[in-house]
Amino acid sequence: MLLEDKGPSTQGIGMLRELMRESLTKRFSKLEDSKVVVLACLLDPRYKSHAFCCASTLNKAKEWLKEDVEGGLQGQAETERGNQEQQADGEEPAAEDQAPKRQRREDTPCHSQIDKIFSSLFGPHTSDLLVKDTIEDELHQYLKEPVIERRKGDPLQWWKQNEGRFKQLAKAARKFLCSPPSSVPSERVFSEVSAIYDKKRSKLTGEHAEQLCFLHHNLVLLDWDY
Repeated sequence: MLLEDKGPSTQGIGMLRELMRESLTKRFSKLEDSKVVVLACLLDPRYKSHAFCCASTLNKAKEWLKEDVEGGLQGQAETERGNQEQQADGEEPAAEDQAPKRQRREDTPCHSQIDKIFSSLFGPHTSDLLVKDTIEDELHQYLKEPVIERRKGDPLQWWKQNEGRFKQLAKAARKFLCSPPSSVPSERVFSEVSAIYDKKRSKLTGEHAEQLCFLHHNLVLLDWDY
C-alpha cells in the first residue's frame, strides 16, 4: 500500500524491499541443494513436496532418499554378515566332541553348505531389489495423501501412528526429523558462570550469579543501552 503512493517518502521503502529480497535470495537460494534440508522437508507430513520451488527438487529428493535407504540396508547386511562370520570363527569344538568330529562331518550333507553359500551371496541382492520397489511404492502412496495441519499437527506423532504403513520411510523420518544433539549451549553457560565466580567474588550467592548470567545474555538485545 505504501509503495503504491508515489513520493519521496516511498523511495526508502522500495530500497528496503530490494535489500530484503537480495538478502533472502542470498541466504536461501541454494537451500534446496542441501540433502538434509530437502529430505527433512519431504518427510515432514506438514509440507512434503509442496514447499519445493520446482519439480527437479522433488526428483533429487527421491533419488537421495532411495540412496540413503539402500545404503543403510547394505550396511545392515554387511554387519549381519560380519557377525555371522565372527560367530562361525569363534565356535571351537570341545575336547569331548573332537573324537566324533570326522563322523559328524561325514553325516552333514554337502548340499546344505552349498545352499548357505548361495543364500549369503544372492540373498542381499534380491532383498535390495524388493526393498527398492517397496520404497518407491511407499513414497508414491505417502505423497498422494493430504498434508496435516501445519500448526497443530505433530510430525513425529504422525509417523508413530503410520509407521506400520510406511516402514522404510519411517526409519528415514526418524533420522532426518530428529533434533541434532549438541552440548555447546550448556558448555557456554558453564564458561560464563566460571568467569563470574572468582576469588574476589567468593561470597557471591547462586541467585545473584544467575541474575548476572541472565543480564549477560539479554543486554545484547538492548544493544547494551541501559
